[in-house]
Amino acid sequence: MSGNTNKFVSHFEQLGLKDKARFITSYIFKRELKAVKIDKVVMDYYMRLTHFHSQFKAAGVNYNQVTEAIKTTFTQKKAFAFLYKN
Repeated sequence: MSGNTNKFVSHFEQLGLKDKARFITSYIFKRELKAVKIDKVVMDYYMRLTHFHSQFKAAGVNYNQVTEAIKTTFTQKKAFAFLYKN
């Protein structure tokens, strides 16, 4: 195989297309094809970070709900005493 053929085949494999005809016609008509590579490590990191953020947000929401329930149930003095004690 020549250098151009190797480059052509490697570019086709990078794109991950199933149809060589579509790939060839895009080259003939000078259409731009974009390769999207999904990195599993980055995807796993993103998922863990998203999960951590949702847990952190849920803890804040729970704290706000408890604080509001205490304020509506008790007088201001008792509510502050309860919040600072616990």
